[in-house]
Amino acid sequence: MIRPLITNPVAKAAGWLGAYIAWVLLFRLLALSLITYFLRPWNARFQDISETYGSNELVIMGLGALVFTLMLRWLDPRPGHGAGELFTPHRFEKRFAPGFTGGAVMASGVVTAFLISGLYRYWGFFIQPDEGLIATLGVVLRIAAIGCLAYCEEYIFRFRLISHIRKKTGDAYAILVTAAAFCFVKALQFDVGIMHLITLMLVSLAAGIRSSADGDFARGAGLWAGILVVFHPLLSLPVLGIEYQGILLVKYATADKTIQDGSWARLLTGGAGGPLSSMALQLLLIIDVTQGAFKNKKTLFKRPEVRLR
Repeated sequence: MIRPLITNPVAKAAGWLGAYIAWVLLFRLLALSLITYFLRPWNARFQDISETYGSNELVIMGLGALVFTLMLRWLDPRPGHGAGELFTPHRFEKRFAPGFTGGAVMASGVVTAFLISGLYRYWGFFIQPDEGLIATLGVVLRIAAIGCLAYCEEYIFRFRLISHIRKKTGDAYAILVTAAAFCFVKALQFDVGIMHLITLMLVSLAAGIRSSADGDFARGAGLWAGILVVFHPLLSLPVLGIEYQGILLVKYATADKTIQDGSWARLLTGGAGGPLSSMALQLLLIIDVTQGAFKNKKTLFKRPEVRLR
């Protein structure tokens, strides 16, 4: 009775997803416990603890994804499934780097359009000479955390999970299922709204299509990392409900009398929620997903039995 459950691809995918969800919740509890312990000598209030955790949530989740992925590799006894399955210089150069460039260009284009239209305002450099080293280290840490989060979660969802699901279904169905699972995990990790979830679904679909076309997860990881790095540590825009002061300071022009809550401008830019809830970014992602689906329709809508390489 146990063997069919273990060998069933869908059960394996559900097991990996359940394990990661449990790990996310456990790692969050551990992080909160450590923050509470270190802030206790200063008689910190619950609000202070919550704010400290919230401001570092992206770093914490990035570290958690990295530790979980490394444990997966360490606990996997299968021959030929070593570190090369997770990272190689060739994969980074030929797939992750082009994906990162594409995501960075997409994010930069959206912000540039908003700056030209006056919907965003540029306030200059945030890092000051007297705090340059500390601020720079903070930015580097956040970029590294974003890279770990994007890369490791793409490995989990667009390599581990999808490789099991697509054995029983076509690529299109597997991409949809993993995209829904990805959004569910993001809702557990961060304070996201409906518009954020729409963007996350589109990003996940775009990454899934790249995974199907390449037989690898790295290009989709690069796309997601590029979008987050440009928006968050580079331009100081909020992502996933998290505020941060990065290298350059770009803000939503809330002071403009023509930009009010509920207006077309707020929907277009994402307003105070940040560019991840922007309809403009969603439109670009819809175009990307549509182009990818048409380009790879022969692969997406058949039922292959091969595994991702």
